[in-house]
Amino acid sequence: MNPTTAAHDAIYAHAKFKADQTAYLTSNPNFDRALYCLDTRNPIRLTCQRLVAPSVGHRQSGRQPRADLWYAISALTYASIVAVVLIACVTTPFYQRRYIALHGSLKNAWFLWADVAFASFFTFEAVVKIIADGFYSTPNAYFKNLWNKIDLFVLVSLWINVIAEFTGLGGLGRASRAFKALRALRLVNISSTARDTFHHVIISGFWNILGAAVVSISLLIPFAIWGLNIFNGTMYTCNDSSNAVANITQCVNEYSSSPFQWDVWAPRSWDHVAYWSFDTFGGSLLLLFEIVSQEGWIDVMEAAMAITGRDQAPQDYSTPGNALFFVAFNLLGAVFVLQLFVSIIIRNYTEKSGGAFLTSEQRSWRELKKILYQMHPSRRPMEPCSKSWKAWCYERAVSKKGGWSRFITAVYLIHIFLLMAEFYPSSYAYDKVRDLAFLFLVVIYLANIVVRITGLGYRNYFSSRWNIFDCITIFGTAITTSVTLFGLNQGLLGQFQKLFLVLVVLNLIAKVDSLDQLFKTAAASLPAIANLLLTWLVFYVMYAIAFNQIFGLTRTGKYSMGQVNFRTMSNALVLLFRMSAGEGWNAIMHDFTVEEPYCVGSDNFFLSDCGSAPWAFTLFISWNIISMYIFVNMLVTVVYDSFSYVYQKTGKLSNVTRTELRRFKKSWRKFDPNGTGFIQGADAGRFLGTLRGAFDVRIYDEQYSVPKLVQECKTLRFSTS
Repeated sequence: MNPTTAAHDAIYAHAKFKADQTAYLTSNPNFDRALYCLDTRNPIRLTCQRLVAPSVGHRQSGRQPRADLWYAISALTYASIVAVVLIACVTTPFYQRRYIALHGSLKNAWFLWADVAFASFFTFEAVVKIIADGFYSTPNAYFKNLWNKIDLFVLVSLWINVIAEFTGLGGLGRASRAFKALRALRLVNISSTARDTFHHVIISGFWNILGAAVVSISLLIPFAIWGLNIFNGTMYTCNDSSNAVANITQCVNEYSSSPFQWDVWAPRSWDHVAYWSFDTFGGSLLLLFEIVSQEGWIDVMEAAMAITGRDQAPQDYSTPGNALFFVAFNLLGAVFVLQLFVSIIIRNYTEKSGGAFLTSEQRSWRELKKILYQMHPSRRPMEPCSKSWKAWCYERAVSKKGGWSRFITAVYLIHIFLLMAEFYPSSYAYDKVRDLAFLFLVVIYLANIVVRITGLGYRNYFSSRWNIFDCITIFGTAITTSVTLFGLNQGLLGQFQKLFLVLVVLNLIAKVDSLDQLFKTAAASLPAIANLLLTWLVFYVMYAIAFNQIFGLTRTGKYSMGQVNFRTMSNALVLLFRMSAGEGWNAIMHDFTVEEPYCVGSDNFFLSDCGSAPWAFTLFISWNIISMYIFVNMLVTVVYDSFSYVYQKTGKLSNVTRTELRRFKKSWRKFDPNGTGFIQGADAGRFLGTLRGAFDVRIYDEQYSVPKLVQECKTLRFSTS
């Protein structure tokens, strides 16, 4: 296919489509009628169109948005989104309860009227968009945009929350409080790349993830039924742990208990070994789901191994054969479920990004482009006279494999060894010797800086970010180490010395080719990783608000003491991050299922310290799935996909080494001596002609080039004469 013909065909097809679309709209004027009453010439609609961009596509009639007004409204919208989220973070249940204690009610609260103001503004924004382009059936309709659907859902939830507070229903139900968390969803609109990532991860991948969840549940159900049949009613114990109680019939009367070393008489009770059990199918399925996360399964297995019979007191390791159930489940169920999620998420991401359809050579070329995009020719001065001091410095400054470069690399390795030689407790003399050794190494580093500045020149040297970083860390190390030798190494200064000493090691990255390539590939992959983290951050904030609003007043339990609770937003954020790693999430979840008579119940939310089993199971399990399974595995997938430069080891581009890249930069530098990153168009052919090795673009080998052939002819002519 001729590329020029294909381009002309594409342009013609697009123009014909636009013409047909315009003709259809002209012949059917009622088709583009907003709200069935506002045509394209309506002054109100035209005014609204000047304020906002179309929700989808491009407007074929009416007016295009006025840039300054559109940007102003967008900026005000983004600021309002951030403000309304911050209000939800500040107005915790504790804050609201104190406000009620001081003012009697929330009807005149500043944050409630702030919610009204922001809800009114968001309503105005939605109305303007609907008037400008219609709601549902028009070409650029508001409801045809997915993000507008999310915005509308958040807007409705915001008004529900406001109305519930004004009518006094805000303290009656947790659902009305949970609506506050949904406003964080609008944070996705701040970044278009975050919206795309959100769409790929949550929306486009929803059915694949749902399919994985269904398959996972189908694997858990047989084990849940098996565990229900063999363990129900057996994992019980008496709270009197003495040998006086052997079964349920002896677990009566009172016993001497010593809580906090106080000797008191307490009634005996026969209850579950812990917060979990196999007594019901639902409890069995929930317990196995918790075991899938590899959290607390050892305790459950040991409890099963201590079973002596129904209504009998447990004894350690009396039935070790019960451990086979958990071994089989971990091998056949838990591991398989985890890998199933990972594989489906990886496949979904690679299909959406297109990586699943690339060959190894194509993946190699894609990663090579990432590296080439970051490259630019180094700024170098004209090579000085070969016998001068500056020439000596220049040669050592530009050489990557010379003796001076190897010597500096060896000094960095000695530096690392000295860092590893620290121990506690150490003698005063030993610390002084280490500081003197570091100071001696700093002298060598400073000498290297002097050599490089002399050889490259001041401007050329500081055009490199690595060189700037090198100067900051070396001079910081020199100052802090010198002061330390005088005994002033305590407090903040001592911490800065250790920081600079560690940062110096990072300069080794530029010295080692493999580390340098890894670092540059990581830098090229940061946008994809940052977009995923930004999407995760939206859910992170949303769930933190939800947990705080629903469980902010819930009493603490055995596993939620101290700061392990949701009473403040800072506690909620830290605890959610902890649960993202799966650390004790299930035990904490059961603490927040506390209900009467183990808490103070009330119809008024602000007067109760009870939890909620439905909300606890819903929020904890959904956060566990979203954060621990979906986003953690997505992050692994993005990192794996971004660092697939390993394909270069097996593909046709396996010979693109750091040496080849340096040759490429050297050829580039001939036509861009100032390191601007650009060359003149007239020099493009000459530049390509100078490339050698893996980047050689010549049709014939060098031995068949015109200069070589002319030289060969001259040589033959001279030899024959």
